[in-house]
Amino acid sequence: MHNPEQQPALTGVITAQVTPFNQDGTIDFGGFERLLKRQIDAGVHGFALCGSTGEASSLSLEERLELVSRAKALVPAPCHIIVGAGHNNTAEAVALQKAMERSGATATLQVTPWYNKPTQEGLYRHYRAIADSSELPIIIYNVPSRTCSDIQPETVARLLKSCPNICGLKESNLETARVQKLLTFREEHPRFSIVSGEDHLLFSLMALGGQGIIATSSNFAPKLMLDLYNALHANDLVSARPLAWRLSRLAECMFWRTNPIPSKTALSFLGLIEANFRLPLCAMSEEEATQLKARLTAEGWL
Repeated sequence: MHNPEQQPALTGVITAQVTPFNQDGTIDFGGFERLLKRQIDAGVHGFALCGSTGEASSLSLEERLELVSRAKALVPAPCHIIVGAGHNNTAEAVALQKAMERSGATATLQVTPWYNKPTQEGLYRHYRAIADSSELPIIIYNVPSRTCSDIQPETVARLLKSCPNICGLKESNLETARVQKLLTFREEHPRFSIVSGEDHLLFSLMALGGQGIIATSSNFAPKLMLDLYNALHANDLVSARPLAWRLSRLAECMFWRTNPIPSKTALSFLGLIEANFRLPLCAMSEEEATQLKARLTAEGWL
């Protein structure tokens, strides 16, 4: 059973792990384990599996469970294994939450429902239903650019009062005033963490008092992300500034096209996986891939 008072604080660099595929569309589990080992060797603090970077909308429940099982066999404690379990049908999100609790995941990442455009009351009831269904820790994921749904700080505050297993927020709307307001909630709920959902804004969030990041760019460059996090954690802004600038340039490449197309393509340049996708996502054109390689080469990554 999960004790909300003992759940680990969500801190550090959590890699939003890509899901590699074979040419026939099946999951490349060998490539998946190879990527995990590379991240573990770099020293990341955990993994977020089956999120948007992991092409979750194209994965079956059985595939998600297999990915979690293989990650658990490789990932050492106390690394987080966070699993995307969001859905815009609350009943489906509840079912996924329960399945991930049985899988042994550390926590779930529950994105705000997309397409439905719920009210703040609807968002509150959605997350309350999920939280009431299991004791597994929940991280709210707010990414309005993908969902057209923006959970407000006041709604987060309501949820923290009624749902002790909500342990964090992955926030992609990093307006300074909003972040400052969210961070005040930690006075009453010290186990609640705010992490960045935007790679290039790690510096800003941690400077305000945030706890880390769930990052896409760390798939390609985990050491850079960790170096920046460690510098910020040590309040060494002199060292952090040039690292933040370098990360910003890398993030431009990683989000040049729809995530995770550039990051998987970049990993293929390193020979770690093949740049295969499941529809409706598809590979870059040869011209686009050549441009991406040229940009990464110019920045000293290849």
